[in-house]
Amino acid sequence: DHYEEGLWTPLIQSAGGTVTQTYTTQNGWFVRIGRVINLWYDVAWNSGSGTGGNLILNGFPFTTSNDDDWKTQYTGTCMMDLIDIDGSAKNMVFHSWNDSTYGKFYATLDDASWSATGWDSAGRIIGHISVLAPG
Repeated sequence: DHYEEGLWTPLIQSAGGTVTQTYTTQNGWFVRIGRVINLWYDVAWNSGSGTGGNLILNGFPFTTSNDDDWKTQYTGTCMMDLIDIDGSAKNMVFHSWNDSTYGKFYATLDDASWSATGWDSAGRIIGHISVLAPG
């Protein structure tokens, strides 16, 4: 079986294009046991400019499994600070999918479907997600 642990550098990006930000915290840690990879992150930035669009966390130390079925939909917990979120949001989640090194943040809205969170010029996000490595 495969066991590995180490550090990684989480990157905040925008699905709408290139953004530039100044990081104040950029910590990532992972533990891989077999195909299961646990990723923890703490990323903060205090200024940013560029294109808006959906808020993305990039830079996973592994590419997720390329299986094309329900096993490749990953969600994880997150805690946000100073990020503008739709007023009817009930909870936040981080989501990734197959053959990827990144994911997007989504809000579950009151009596509606989920909605991708927009990029913000400053904020902090702490979270965790478990994904599968290619097998």
